[in-house]
Amino acid sequence: MKTRILFTFLVSFCSSCPHNWYEFPSDDVCVYIIKKSQNYTNAVTTCAQLNSTVVKITNIFENSYIGALLSGLNDQFPFIGVERKSNGTWVYQDASPLIYTNWAPGEPSLNSSLNCVYLGNSTLQWYATDCSTERPSFCSANEMPNHQCLDGWIYSNETDYCYYLENFSYPDNIHWQFYDQSEAEANCQKKDRDSHLVSIHSDAENKFIYDLVYSNVANLTHAVFDPCSHQWAFIGYSGFGFPGNGSWTDGSPVDFIDSQPTPILANYVISNDPSCRLHQWSAIGPDWAYPRYVCKMPSSRQNMK
Repeated sequence: MKTRILFTFLVSFCSSCPHNWYEFPSDDVCVYIIKKSQNYTNAVTTCAQLNSTVVKITNIFENSYIGALLSGLNDQFPFIGVERKSNGTWVYQDASPLIYTNWAPGEPSLNSSLNCVYLGNSTLQWYATDCSTERPSFCSANEMPNHQCLDGWIYSNETDYCYYLENFSYPDNIHWQFYDQSEAEANCQKKDRDSHLVSIHSDAENKFIYDLVYSNVANLTHAVFDPCSHQWAFIGYSGFGFPGNGSWTDGSPVDFIDSQPTPILANYVISNDPSCRLHQWSAIGPDWAYPRYVCKMPSSRQNMK
């Protein structure tokens, strides 16, 4: 077994967590190291794809345990799952209130542009930082279910379906790739014959998708002019925006809508971007294009029934 001792903790791969995950001592929490440097939004997405959040540190022991894992990051300061809301309140990435903090003297900064947090290597204290800075990070999850999904897809226990976010891509290394709804649906179909743009049928599933499409792009003006107007993700609904009307691309019933009715037939997109103050579905024209989409397919467990 691969082990390392630091800060009096035994740091090891644990059999109760998936391969290459670590377990907090005395906690049913698994931790994964993301060594690749990326901005906070991409760290959130990477952790979501692993059915987890950017690491949630709830006590001094967890803080020290994460510190014991820093030696593999080449003296880089990693993101932790703490962020500032628009009202100035600091919360965990899952929006729950902080129950433990370890701010360095003078922190958190009052600078309104520093809305994320990194862990200092030597002191293990917390420092406010720009969310767009690229850093390594950690993911954590309270439990690691059998996803029953293809690699890169996310399993929902609530629905027993698998979900895939096609996130922002940069074909020229600068600008976002865009798709219209038909292209997005075709791309979902290419992933698997049972895959379609996502259909949404409950508040719980809607929240799951909002969490999946979380972004923080207001300052990414190099990617596109007015990123807040362009960061939407396609879902599979077309219609006039009320239950019983229109259709989902997977043919499922239209029994849930999170939007006001529209007088014209429209396709729909979804956004959850605090920096843009957006948390909603939106009706769009038939040929409009956006850089993201969400696919959905039955879990392998459903296929075995």
